[in-house]
Amino acid sequence: MSADTKEYLNSQQLAELLGVSLRTVVNMRRRRQIPYVQLGHVIRYKRAAVEEALKSYTIEGIASAPRNYR
Repeated sequence: MSADTKEYLNSQQLAELLGVSLRTVVNMRRRRQIPYVQLGHVIRYKRAAVEEALKSYTIEGIASAPRNYR
């Protein structure tokens, strides 16, 4: 397997990498939260593109955020 093909993951591999269920990966794909490539019925995820897309869901500075709830 070449280096180019190793950077593309199937749904199960992505679920294992992210530590989520297969259903979660499918839902994220359907909601267009993660990018994917589809050739016929085959769906693959480019690892670098998924990692970049998930950065938009990262919340930073929670420890220093003010607590305005009671």
